[in-house]
Parts: sequence; C-alpha cells; structure tokens
Amino acid sequence: MTAKIFLSFFIAIIISFIGIPLIIKLDRFLSLGKVIRDLGPQKHKKKAGTPTMGGIVIILAIVSSIFVTGIHDPAAIFFIATVLLFGFIGFLDDWMCYRYKNSIGLKARYKLMFQIIFSLVIGYGIWILQNHGLTRFSLNIQNVYLYLAWFAFIVIASSNAVNLTDGLDGLAASIYATCSFVFIMIAFSQGLESTAVISAAACGACIGFIWYNFYPAKIFMGDVGSLALGALLGLLALYTRCELLLPFIGIIFVAETLSVIIQVIYFKMTKGKRVFKMTPLHHHFELSGVHEALITVRFTIINILVAASVFALYYWMVFKR
Repeated sequence: MTAKIFLSFFIAIIISFIGIPLIIKLDRFLSLGKVIRDLGPQKHKKKAGTPTMGGIVIILAIVSSIFVTGIHDPAAIFFIATVLLFGFIGFLDDWMCYRYKNSIGLKARYKLMFQIIFSLVIGYGIWILQNHGLTRFSLNIQNVYLYLAWFAFIVIASSNAVNLTDGLDGLAASIYATCSFVFIMIAFSQGLESTAVISAAACGACIGFIWYNFYPAKIFMGDVGSLALGALLGLLALYTRCELLLPFIGIIFVAETLSVIIQVIYFKMTKGKRVFKMTPLHHHFELSGVHEALITVRFTIINILVAASVFALYYWMVFKR
C-alpha cells in the first residue's frame, strides 16, 4: 500500500514537471494567452498573455498515476470521471475566453448547470454501486434524493472554492497540495488504498506544477485545472466521510469563498458599500500593499497549520480514544 502511494506521488510529479514546459510551448505557438479581467487589480495587466490551461497536464498526471499504480477499487472510475468531466467544464470556459478575447468565458448559469448535471450523474452512479458492496460514501444518508443533494453540494462548492482561490501565482496549487496531503494521511489511516493513491497523485501533480506557477508564474492552471481539482477534493472528502472536516482542511478555500459572499451581500444591502477592497480575499491584501508572493506563502502556512491541527484532532478522536 505504501509503495503505491509513493509511486503515484512521484509519477504525478514527473509527468507534471515534464509536461508543463510542453504545454507552455504549445500555448505560445497557438497564442493562447491569459485574458485578464478589467475589474481585477491593475498590476495583473502585465500577466496578460501568460500561457494557461496548465490544468490539462495536472489532469493527465493524476489519471496516468491512477492507471500506472493499478488500482482495482471500482470507486476509482468515479474519481477519474469527476476529474475529466469537471475539467471539461473548465476547458470550455478557458477556450471561450480565448475564442472571444474576453475574461467572461462560459456564462455562470451554464457552468453551474453542467456542474449540477455531472455531480448528480456521478453521485447516482456511486449510490447504485453502494448497494452492491462499494464502500459507502459520505454520511449515512439513506434517502437517495437527500444523498444526491448533499453530494452535489459538496462537489460543486469545493470545485468553485478552488476556482475562486486561483487568482495569485502559486496560491491555489500550494493550498491544494496541503489539502491533498492531509487526505493521503486520512485515507491511509482508514485503510483506503485507492483514495490514498489518488490523493497522492493530486498532491504530486500540484507540486510539479508549482515549480512553474509560483511567482512570477510562467503558466496558470486555468479553470480546466481549478474546477477539476476542486471537484476531486470534494469527492475525496465524501469517500473518506470527512466532508464536515473539509472546510477546516481547506480553510483558505473557505475564507476566499466567504469573502466573495460577504462582499456581494453587503454591497447589495448597503447599495454600494464594500467590506473588502476587492474579492476574493487575496485581492484585498494585494490592494493593501502585500506582495502576492508573500500572500501565497502566508496563506499556505495558515492552511498547513489549521489542516495539520484538524488531522491531529481527527486521528486522536477516531483512533486513540
């Protein structure tokens, strides 16, 4: 079991590390550079044209690691399907940004529609297999409709949270690597080999990507990467029955999302006033004069400390009491 975890981790790192320079060259050849939104920080204008869609390599690294390690758990097919389907949504979004030369991409209502459909299809497939011996995902919810609603909420919320966080060089990938490492430990402690291997693949893929994505970024993961990784994180939490711990394991993802929700609600209630200078939260600190590399490092440290504390408490309560 331990050997497969390490194998998956290092295969993902190698594929990501080798594949990212190739996608950078391809992006430049096809002139597929990042389109910066007008409402963002002005200093981000210099990032226009930076190659993106690095998430394609991240997905390739994760899926390849799963196949090479030879996981036989039938649940693995749902992990792969989740990464590919949500990656497809992100790919459409990124491609439409290039196609129409704007930062809007796929309209929010269509993006949400795809997320709901894919989540329900995956969730229902898992529900059916659970009745044929598959380890039960999530909380012990017996009603299929409540189960699907809860399943879709966790996967979609996690996917969008990672997507919102992906706004500074190295930020989303660094936070994600810490979260997936915690799920390696949780899955290992539960004896869930397939989940530990998949978590290791996601962790390794992000670490290989960070080499090129940290400030100043040579490439971005794009929505194809952030939506896929976020959905996978939600599924990892569901499979280990730790979705109630997920908000703490990914505390920065939650803080970024809450900052947007608070800003929108307060803006509408006060007819134009703001709590933050700009959201998501990392932009508030950026406009307050903190260098984006420093924001990434500090946010990552905070997430590591909180996630490690949560895992320590979880392990003590479940296995040591």
